[in-house]
Amino acid sequence: MTYVKVFVTFRQDVARLSFEEIGRLFVAMLLYAEEDVEMELPGLEGILWPNVKRLIDEEERKYRELCERNKKNRAMAEVRKMEKSVSLTTRDQEQEKEKEYEQEQEHTPPIVPREAGASTADARAREIEGDHKIESLFKTQELRDAVRDWMIYKQEKRQPYEPMGQEILIRQLRDAADQHGEYAVAAELRTSMASNYQGIVFSRIGQDAAKPRYGTPLPSSAAPSPGWDTPDEAYCRMVREELARMGSRES
Repeated sequence: MTYVKVFVTFRQDVARLSFEEIGRLFVAMLLYAEEDVEMELPGLEGILWPNVKRLIDEEERKYRELCERNKKNRAMAEVRKMEKSVSLTTRDQEQEKEKEYEQEQEHTPPIVPREAGASTADARAREIEGDHKIESLFKTQELRDAVRDWMIYKQEKRQPYEPMGQEILIRQLRDAADQHGEYAVAAELRTSMASNYQGIVFSRIGQDAAKPRYGTPLPSSAAPSPGWDTPDEAYCRMVREELARMGSRES
């Protein structure tokens, strides 16, 4: 222990001792409190020593309990501080997510509900910015609808195109359509949407188009063409066959 507590009433206890005996008693008290060593007391101070020692031991016990209690209080304060910090961090993260969601909503073009009597193409045209480019650059309605569906598909995935990105995409689709045909590009767009892809695999369009899809030569009524059907010819022939089967079932 680093101190010895002595009250003024202790003067009454040492009233019959000489100054020499009082001095030895105080030295013994300090030595016992600091080093836990009992000094030999030859005079009357030895009679008072057992009571003095008990008081010092009791004071040391109270001191140790106080230190232990302060230690626990500091530990609990640190825990509460960490919990508060974690709570604030979690709250900040939630607020940050809410801000990001609000920013996404601001940049996401609203989907306008279709009016009664409006066609599907008209409704899609209102939903997509730059629809006039889609209408003017692509010849077939099949590819126009597929491009519009792809734009809506990306909006629903919360990945809408910015104006520059949309212009680049339309340019890529136009180049792919010039190379492989518009029906092949439309089929790849719908395959990508059905497969929940993030983007379009343009290289696969060329690979699929390079493979012969049908091995049957063109009918005799059609213009002769050596080798396999082209993708557009094969698609037209498939549509004609399907219409013929539907007509036979109705009859």
